[in-house]
Amino acid sequence: MQTNAREETYAKLSEYHGKSREDIMAWCEEVDRIAIANNWRDARIHTIVAAYLRGAAADYYEEEKTNINGWSEGNTANNLRDLLID
Repeated sequence: MQTNAREETYAKLSEYHGKSREDIMAWCEEVDRIAIANNWRDARIHTIVAAYLRGAAADYYEEEKTNINGWSEGNTANNLRDLLID
């Protein structure tokens, strides 16, 4: 197993728009799988994921981005995963 693997884009994440027909839980699970496959560092996942947000989800991110400091770690009030789910 390679310990110093570079961040890459081996697998592409689908976009998330925040529409009612989209399954946010399934999309968050996809983010977790893609992050592992691409060797994304934990500290950067939320900033990378933000590039895949569209529409209402992107607008929400822009409003809250100063309060967001991670993808899924720490306080639920400031990690992107929990904020999107709520």
